[in-house]
Amino acid sequence: MPPRKKKAPEVDDDDDADEALNPKTSGKKDNAGGDEKPKKRQRVKKEKEPEEIHTAHEGPAWTVVPPSLMYREGEPKSAERIAAFDLDGTLVVIKSGAQFVTNPDDFKFFNKDVPKIVKEYAEKGYKVVIFSNQAGIGKQLDGKMSVKLRQRAENMLAKMGVDATVLYACGKDNFRKPGTGMWDFFVENLNGGVSPDKAECFFVGDAAGRPTDIQGGTDSDKKFAEGAGIAFKTPEECFGEGANKKGAYIPPAGQEGENHNPEMSAAFEQLADHFAKKGEGFKANALRKSSKIIAAHPAKITASSELKNTAGIGKGSMAYIDEFLQSGTMSVLEEAGGFQKPSATGEGAAKPSGEQAMALKFL
Repeated sequence: MPPRKKKAPEVDDDDDADEALNPKTSGKKDNAGGDEKPKKRQRVKKEKEPEEIHTAHEGPAWTVVPPSLMYREGEPKSAERIAAFDLDGTLVVIKSGAQFVTNPDDFKFFNKDVPKIVKEYAEKGYKVVIFSNQAGIGKQLDGKMSVKLRQRAENMLAKMGVDATVLYACGKDNFRKPGTGMWDFFVENLNGGVSPDKAECFFVGDAAGRPTDIQGGTDSDKKFAEGAGIAFKTPEECFGEGANKKGAYIPPAGQEGENHNPEMSAAFEQLADHFAKKGEGFKANALRKSSKIIAAHPAKITASSELKNTAGIGKGSMAYIDEFLQSGTMSVLEEAGGFQKPSATGEGAAKPSGEQAMALKFL
């Protein structure tokens, strides 16, 4: 049901505000003949009436549930099996490469198999549902950003050929993942009164707690699935490898965790120093960034393919990784005097010059 409207607070008959708001009595001297200044006008602050649930004023006709939720209902109206997905980073990525969506067509699929696989789930009788955090909309549920992001979802579904149910969490409350408010709302209001068979449901999301995940390894999608009591998959597990490079997380200085690849990261650091001395600053900076990515990797690297499609690890860096895994060093370093293995305390590793250390701040 729509939220009830709240009444504005009543003003007592004996309240000073009565006189202050009465033009006939406001500003009069009192009966004792004193020259009291007129009482200041006191405004009675009215409480803002809560907005009603309504159809969006512009753009796609989604249902708006103030203060922070909106949705479009697809087909089928009910199902026991739910195939649920995150949106950005899972089904699609931003095509323009910009930080934020630029227009309703600014998307491309995670890889070419996404439309086929999602459509197969729909054809098998699953109800396809998308749960997405969209804090960029904020409180402007009928604003321009809302119109753009709703139309973007409509364009994606049309291209995919699937009539999915989509929910956007626009605020920072329990509707926002990892909170389960969107799932609870869906079960209660958007599945035709049918309780999902959780053993047959799953949620696919890219925020799984990996170093290369958004915001430095957030696991909001994984926790959302756990909270809902359904299975969790990453996009790679559901669709295969993505066609786009994943951003690599480099922790701020002083917040580094355990380095599972100390010798390899040290070799890249020394390689960067070597090229910096030769005046090849661009190459040196790229190798230094690779060193930091390798140091932040959550496990011991056994093949360069483990860093495939990671932003900051190009073909050159992958070749160096393979060479190091095979020989324990790199020919370039051997020609320059040999690889200096770091000790347990970090001693023995080549250290950047003051000029190089300053440059690191801008990587």
